[in-house]
Amino acid sequence: MEGDYGGLPRTLAEGKFTEAAKACEQMELETDGEEGCQLVWVYTAQIVCYLITGRLNEARFCWKRVPQSLLGDTEMQAVQKVVQTLWEKDYAGFHKSIADHPWGELLLPLMPTLADETRSRVQKIVSKAYTTISVETLMSMLAYSHEKVLQLASENAWELDTDKQMIRVVDAAASSDSSTRRRGLEQLFRYSQSV
Repeated sequence: MEGDYGGLPRTLAEGKFTEAAKACEQMELETDGEEGCQLVWVYTAQIVCYLITGRLNEARFCWKRVPQSLLGDTEMQAVQKVVQTLWEKDYAGFHKSIADHPWGELLLPLMPTLADETRSRVQKIVSKAYTTISVETLMSMLAYSHEKVLQLASENAWELDTDKQMIRVVDAAASSDSSTRRRGLEQLFRYSQSV
């Protein structure tokens, strides 16, 4: 595999996704003729690396540069489906699109990393944007089992209403900020009382 893709597999295996995306960009520029770069893997690896590093806009712009002649490739179409689901914030569809496609040798090892990074970003979104969320919705968004969602809730000190199967989301950073503000106000109040 190494010979077909230069040093890219090693760079990917080392988790250097930004560096790998830059290598793909360089390869795209070096092989760009009248019809553009005709190597599917250059675009698919580049797009997936962008997604892993949280650069959805770059992934979309890369997709727009893909030559028309490569758009019919099944791996290219599968990568486009992944980009589309993330753009639409269809996290259940994202996990389904990753699981349903038989990925090639270059992208197959990247898919668990992409899923994990996306889960991490979704967890941050949930902690900031939701006050309550159903266990079922969170299971769908993260492609987690019921037990795994309950474990996640416990790890994040989110409150579970077992009767309604709802989770009250508590943003640790926000609650820390509010308690710091509360202490500051209390100190200010005590100070003003003593003056």
